[in-house]
Amino acid sequence: MNIPIGKVAIDKRELSGEIYNGKEWVKDSPASQKNNHSELTAYSDFFGMRNFAMARLLTKKELSLINPKEANELPNAPLYLELQHHASLTYPAPTTQDGRIYLNPLKSYIPLEKRHLDAITDNMYTARLVFKNGRATRYSTEAPYFNADSPKFPGVPDGTYEFYHGSLEDVGFGATTSPAKKENPLYSRDAENVQKLFNLGIEMHMAYQPHGPYQRDFPTRYAYFRDGDLYLLGGAVIKKDDPTLLAFNKKRIRKTKEFI
Repeated sequence: MNIPIGKVAIDKRELSGEIYNGKEWVKDSPASQKNNHSELTAYSDFFGMRNFAMARLLTKKELSLINPKEANELPNAPLYLELQHHASLTYPAPTTQDGRIYLNPLKSYIPLEKRHLDAITDNMYTARLVFKNGRATRYSTEAPYFNADSPKFPGVPDGTYEFYHGSLEDVGFGATTSPAKKENPLYSRDAENVQKLFNLGIEMHMAYQPHGPYQRDFPTRYAYFRDGDLYLLGGAVIKKDDPTLLAFNKKRIRKTKEFI
């Protein structure tokens, strides 16, 4: 509604943040997220980020590059779910780069097992995608454009496809759709294919492939809790009684007590 809700001040190269709570400007207080509260006390309150996170999938190698400490603590897994949540004006402190100020949300990681990858595949959805000569790009009204930033999908037949609720649709003349052939490599449930479809299935550009700790391009994928279950792609991918989620919640509670 064109009303300022947050501001960051720079004093001797140190950044500090304030939010407008409807009455006055107060210091951003992310530590308040440890407790239930009814008033605006933190920047994340404005966006419901206590229940919502941006998500992507990482390999062990990528996790080691992005967060070596977590990579050493977590058990080996086919893939790891990274959750970025609780954007703050105070902690973690914003950073400046190329004359711009960037917020640094908190990050959490969950090791995923084969059953979780299967659940992700069962709920997979993507943008409408065009494949040609083993590369993919996002569909547009213009002629499809392929270059070095177009992700590789070896063996996928040329054509236009989209996933919806885990079903791969072949898009034909007049935008009519029909089930794709079951032997299509896009149906593969191996970790590499699941990660690629999850991370790149909307933008379909290599800029969104995990490649470093300070990456700003992040896939349009989200996670949230509902009735204790963790949802990805609109489906309950990890149930509340799953040992993996129980271990994650236990670790998260411990870290929350140490928060700030």
